[in-house]
Amino acid sequence: MSTHSLDEASMVWSRPGTPGGHLVVLLHGKWGVAEDMTRMFDRLPPEVTAVSLRGPRPLGERWAWVDADPASENAAGLDAAAAGVGAWLDAQVGWSSVGVVGYSQGGGVTLQLLRERPDRLAYAAVLAGFIGSAEDPRDAAVATVRPAVLYARGDLDDVIPPEWVSGLEEWLHRCATPTIRRYPGVGHDLTDEMFDDVGAFVAEQLRAAEQ
Repeated sequence: MSTHSLDEASMVWSRPGTPGGHLVVLLHGKWGVAEDMTRMFDRLPPEVTAVSLRGPRPLGERWAWVDADPASENAAGLDAAAAGVGAWLDAQVGWSSVGVVGYSQGGGVTLQLLRERPDRLAYAAVLAGFIGSAEDPRDAAVATVRPAVLYARGDLDDVIPPEWVSGLEEWLHRCATPTIRRYPGVGHDLTDEMFDDVGAFVAEQLRAAEQ
């Protein structure tokens, strides 16, 4: 399986990326740019460092993690993208812990990364996202760890099919320790309330890790 390499120059950091403390990695959705997720910076606990990565696949002037064709949003394409993020993470030494937050297609990458490295991530958050496949041989290892995962979506989201939603929720209950948030009247969007909930979730995970 080939990996998608990441462009260091395209990454946006909340502050200089000097290793130390907790790192939050942010992954945008299809037709996104790294700046899409920087609204999250001031919602996160002040002691953490955040970095928003840009997907490696160009779509005009914007970017994606896998091909634009929906048929390519499968486990194989997402695995290649997750491997690229994982390889980048392997080079980031010195951080005490790492969490990943992904929106839409970035959420699919987040879950494949969690499958690949369940011991590497302190938690994951999936915003209006999906899982690449219902079953994966690595799920047994994830279920052993039962990582904390926040799943947040608008109840009017007409981009992610209902069967993908139910499949993800079933997987979360089977393999993770889920926190599920639904937002009335919200479509396939990122909202301030969603960002606030991510910030509270990250703070909760950091407190739990200190106990």
